[in-house]
Amino acid sequence: MTIINGKIASPPKEYEAYLYRFTNKNDGKMYIGYHKGAVVDKYQHSSTNKEFNDAFSDPNSSFVYDVLSYGSSVNMLQLESQYLTQVDARNNSKYYNKTNGIQQHATVDLEKVKSLVKDIRDGSYPKTLEDIQTHVDMASYQVRFQHDDKHQKEIKESVDLANGDTVNCFGKGQGLQVVVFEGRGGNGGDLRVDGNHSVYGASQSKHCTRIQVIRVPYYINKDITDAELSTFSNLLNPRSAVRRKETDEATAIKYVLDQYKKSSIPLDSESNIKALNAFGFSGTVYTGKTKFIIQKAKDIVTKEEGRDAGRVWINYSANPHSKTIISKVNKWSGKDGWCSAKCSSAYYRLDRAMEEIYDANQALDKGEKPVTKCKFFIFHPTPTAKKIWDEDMGPKWAKVQEMTVSKDFNIEIFEMPTWLEDIQD
Repeated sequence: MTIINGKIASPPKEYEAYLYRFTNKNDGKMYIGYHKGAVVDKYQHSSTNKEFNDAFSDPNSSFVYDVLSYGSSVNMLQLESQYLTQVDARNNSKYYNKTNGIQQHATVDLEKVKSLVKDIRDGSYPKTLEDIQTHVDMASYQVRFQHDDKHQKEIKESVDLANGDTVNCFGKGQGLQVVVFEGRGGNGGDLRVDGNHSVYGASQSKHCTRIQVIRVPYYINKDITDAELSTFSNLLNPRSAVRRKETDEATAIKYVLDQYKKSSIPLDSESNIKALNAFGFSGTVYTGKTKFIIQKAKDIVTKEEGRDAGRVWINYSANPHSKTIISKVNKWSGKDGWCSAKCSSAYYRLDRAMEEIYDANQALDKGEKPVTKCKFFIFHPTPTAKKIWDEDMGPKWAKVQEMTVSKDFNIEIFEMPTWLEDIQD
């Protein structure tokens, strides 16, 4: 049997598992699988399908091998299930797979959500003018990190200038609108899923009595899961939107956290990455603004889980801990031959330590002992920063120092504690 490398996705710096596919060149039949480990570890497959194993062991057969994706074990198992379920592989004669995999967590059907958003934008659901107070009193879905009072004020002023006309308050045909999911509120009531700022801003205008409403019937919106509802609301306000409160970073972080807490969707799941990209954030789990959002969400979860376990992440930029680290710096700076400084692990550079030694020597009075030693007190602003320091930057700077700094100088790094036990005796 001959294995021909096909499309091998570019691997990230770190990954736990990967998703692969074998395609029989003779008949095009495929097998999709997941493996925990590295692509280079000589693993082939774990299929128990006799037909596949017979073909795989046939010296005259040829298979094309593709690596489709990399990530955590949970995400790769989830992606495997998505691939296989989409084609119903277990009942599909074009696949060797005997099952459709096992779904690991709730998922978001992004295409289904995009389709509903498109229908709304294309006018498939009529707009009607309804009493503004009805919508002030209506239950609402809070997709944003927080209400923006400035944006509400801008809306109020625009409606005032338009003498209460919410349909044309930003120009002819450019006005406010509200989207309501009928029957999705408490006790079967309606739920406003988009337009909170529009409602609260317009209601403050003394001239406003009505606002445009798009209603999505229950028989349509019932197929949108709670996890997809958050995605839907954010997609209605992508970052390129005009005259609307677009999805900002804080709201994107809230979206990822909500998916994790309410639907057990991993923070770095494929569905979250695709949703963030659809909201207008560039990058992947490893790059760009999307990486930043995922890391911020991970930091929040780590801190919250630590607090639940009776611990608190120490913030050295605020009292009383800022005084603790300054006290340590002052103590070491007062010793003969020493200087000292504090620094976030995210901003430590070896040249900063050398500059501290230089500046300390420039400030010496005649006859004082030269400064040749520097103690840096490093603190980690976030759990992610500590992980990067432990796995990458800390070892890197230690090697750079060993190779470049004269033995006449001594630079010591002291890492400040990161967690404070939040238990009162």
